[in-house]
Amino acid sequence: MPADAGQSPAATVELSVIVPVFNEEETIPLFLASVPRILREIGVEHEIIFIDDGSSDRTCAVVEAASRENPNVRLIQLRPRAAR
Repeated sequence: MPADAGQSPAATVELSVIVPVFNEEETIPLFLASVPRILREIGVEHEIIFIDDGSSDRTCAVVEAASRENPNVRLIQLRPRAAR
């Protein structure tokens, strides 16, 4: 049986890229346009974890949309955005 048979995607991750963000809605698409492609090209099983510390822009929405398209992208919110 192959080593990854029956294992969850997290069990096969070789590299976790941790990206702290705060009000980065404009830069996240640029980051995601290059980094995952490079990691795939070099053959590294990976995950990208964005850690948001209370952004007041659309940072979380941008990461959440990216995570729906790419299951290797995740979001952790340390401090939810304050209500306006």
